[in-house]
Amino acid sequence: ASWSDAYNRAQHGRFTPTLRRGWVTEIVCFTLFFYMPRSLRMVILKDLRGFVRDAKQWTQMVIMFGLLVIYALNLQRLPLDIGGAAMRGLIAFLNLTTISLILATFTSRFVYPLLSLESQQLWLVGLLPVKRMQLLVAKFIFAATITGLASLGVMALAVNVLDLSPSWARLHLLICGGVCVGLCGLAVGMGARFPVLGQRNPARIASGFGGTFNLIASMLFVFIEMGGVALLSLHEVMAGASGGASLSIRSYVLGALLIAFGLAIAIASLWLGGRRFARLEV
Repeated sequence: ASWSDAYNRAQHGRFTPTLRRGWVTEIVCFTLFFYMPRSLRMVILKDLRGFVRDAKQWTQMVIMFGLLVIYALNLQRLPLDIGGAAMRGLIAFLNLTTISLILATFTSRFVYPLLSLESQQLWLVGLLPVKRMQLLVAKFIFAATITGLASLGVMALAVNVLDLSPSWARLHLLICGGVCVGLCGLAVGMGARFPVLGQRNPARIASGFGGTFNLIASMLFVFIEMGGVALLSLHEVMAGASGGASLSIRSYVLGALLIAFGLAIAIASLWLGGRRFARLEV
């Protein structure tokens, strides 16, 4: 070997990189997802660390939901008479609609590209002790947990400030959870159904055909859900019980149907996306 090669090897040998274990993200992951197998927890841990390292993702999420928290804390200061049950029900409906639309844009922008980015190392994914369908489920659970904690936290704060009755508060929280599950399942499923290969920029992946289709489908899903909530609220307003009393049997049934619709959309999207992703070759 020449003198320059020997010098380069010597300099490289003197470098001792500092390895960081990342125990904070590991504790968070193993606490939130303790019920999952270790192999899937390690996959989720990789996604969690990627989420934390990408400031574009968590800063936008913090800003959006931080503004919602500030808004929810100042609901009592709005120049509106929120003492009436009907007005509280209307504001709660608008809050749910706003959170759902933000979730639709967030999942389309950040959750949809997850599987396309994973396809860059599809050969490595094949070496993991998990099936591809399990990988989809892990992505879905990770996305639903992160978005669910944020959206349900803001929604719980809003219904508490509005002083909704326990039945109405539970209904809004359950429907918000159903919307979150449906949107995350739709984003992960469509991301697997329409993967963008050879692209490492999440923004370009989200702005492609599949990402646009997923955004339209997500908005349509939110409009259907909010249309059902509007019918439910209108029925309760006409009965004189909106926002301040227990719900009727009809409202409970309609609320259960809306939640079941979100679960059905998530399951169908994951199934369709899983079939396509299982046959994907790079």
